[in-house]
Amino acid sequence: MSTQITSKKARSSKITAGQYSLYLEELQANESFRTNKFKNPSILDETWNSLAVKLNAAGGPIKTVPQWKERFADWKCNVRKKARKLELSRVRTGGGPPDVPLSDLENRLLNLSGRAVVNGIEGIRELGYAVEPPPAVQPPPAVKPPPAVYPPAAVRAPATKKKLTLAASVRTLMDDATRD
Repeated sequence: MSTQITSKKARSSKITAGQYSLYLEELQANESFRTNKFKNPSILDETWNSLAVKLNAAGGPIKTVPQWKERFADWKCNVRKKARKLELSRVRTGGGPPDVPLSDLENRLLNLSGRAVVNGIEGIRELGYAVEPPPAVQPPPAVKPPPAVYPPAAVRAPATKKKLTLAASVRTLMDDATRD
């Protein structure tokens, strides 16, 4: 029996704080890049190409333009997710310092890309994601009284094998009730 080892994609080294700063500086300097709205798509490609050259020259991992785009999209998504979790935790606990606050780079990213993803838009109610306080502790249920005690079978009238009419059945039940 032979086993084949599949090769996994090797992880590249981590992006440095300097590379994140370069990306944030480009976002800050270029509003079209930040909003991703260009009149001419070739300008977007040129911007990414020049940014990739700067990022690759800054030290740290060297990536292609599609790899940088993917990495920064993942970073934005992860920062927003972390910020939403922190905000939800703050609302649920009533405030206080977070366990793991956002870094300076993460705060800069949120300030540049907008915090509406985290906090929502002021004055617009968000449906389906209401934060409710934890339920109050419910008192234990009331104790039920014990079931009624029926007389033993020996005290009850013996069962008859003949068929009774409805009137006869009622009379038998009434007789049983008066005996008790």
